Parts: sequence; structure tokens; C-alpha cells
Amino acid sequence: MSFLPEFLTVHLPSLMVGAVTTLQLTLVSFGLSLLIGLIWAMMCLYGHPVVARAAKSLSLFFRGMPELLIILAVYYLHGPILEILTWGRISQLSSFASGVLALSLCYGAYANEVIRYAIITIPPQQIEAADAFALSAKRRFLRIILPQATFRSLKGLTNLFLSLMKDTALLSVISVPELIRMTHLSIATAKNPFTFYMLAACLYLLMTFFVLFIMRVLDRVYFYRFMSEDRP
Repeated sequence: MSFLPEFLTVHLPSLMVGAVTTLQLTLVSFGLSLLIGLIWAMMCLYGHPVVARAAKSLSLFFRGMPELLIILAVYYLHGPILEILTWGRISQLSSFASGVLALSLCYGAYANEVIRYAIITIPPQQIEAADAFALSAKRRFLRIILPQATFRSLKGLTNLFLSLMKDTALLSVISVPELIRMTHLSIATAKNPFTFYMLAACLYLLMTFFVLFIMRVLDRVYFYRFMSEDRP
């Protein structure tokens, strides 16, 4: 590699900055998508029929649209809507915040389906037992439904997390400095695309292995907690 000194001093740090930004985007977007998905699932399962039908239709809309289209729509259209909602106090979000919002809406719709399926597969006898002990709806949800739904949805949410991490690459179109964006900038100056794409691939694999390790630990913890129950 004839550009080794330049690579070590300029390009490698910029790629690492892109990788850190990718992780930040993934963690923030996934946390918001879990919250949105949980609220969506509650509306679909326990809401008024009109509310449940509207929530299902909205979830279908976001699941049916390409993520890139949602990202561009949020980035270019959020300004006027935000200005109306905040009475002119806020007129524009940063590209980072716009990307987080778009990915959270897209993956919130997917998380809704995962969480909703996890809840409806809980044996009804457990809900009946909770009613027999006169547990309030709040305690029944926190003590019985939520822990088991977490266990049952862990695999599906892991796949969503990994897909979300890869889809952060789409945010390069709105100039978010994530890994692919920084890779393109390095290629534009160093003129060595194969090397930089391979480095980006290695960084994505390292992040993937780390996420899988964490999720495996969580799965083992929940498995031993519910080992007497058949796994879904």
C-alpha cells in the first residue's frame, strides 16, 4: 500500500469516526423503534377497534415503503411540519436527527409485529392466573407479559438490530457521516476503492460479532429464567 502513511494518519481515523457514528445511529434508532413498536403493539392489541385499525394500517404503510424513500421524505418534508408543531421555534432538524427519526419509524413498524406476536403467543392460562390473583393490569403487564414477551421476541429483535445497523448506510444520501459516507470520502481522495470497501466490510463484521455476543448473553439469561417453558 503506497499510501500507508496517509492511510494511518488520515483515512483510518475517519473510518473509525464513521464506525462510531454508525453505532450511535443504530443504538439511538433502535431504542426509539422499540418504544414506538411497543406503543404500536399496545394500540393494535388493546386499543379501540378504530385506533387498532389505524395503527395496523400505519404499520403496514411503513413496512411497505422502501427505507430510502422514508429517509428522503422525512429529511425534505419535516421542516414545514416541525415549524407548525413548534409554532416556529424549531424549523429544521440535523441530518443525524432526521435519519434517526426515519429509521425509528421504519423499524418501529417491524418491531411492532415482533412484539405483538410475542405477546399473543403467551399462554392464556398465565393471564387467567394473574386475574385469579387479582393483579392489576399494570402489574400483570410488568410482571408477566413484558418479561415473557422480551424472551420470545429476542431473536427477532436481534435480527432487526442487525438490519438497522446495515441500513444506516442509506443515510449517506443525506450526508450523515456514517461508515459508508466516510468510506466514499476516503475513496474520493485515495483512489483505492477495493481497499476501503474491504475495510468497511471488516468494521461491519466486527460490530456484528459484538452485537451477536451481547444478544447471546441476553438470550442465555432469559433462557435460564424461563427454562421450564418451551421456547417459541
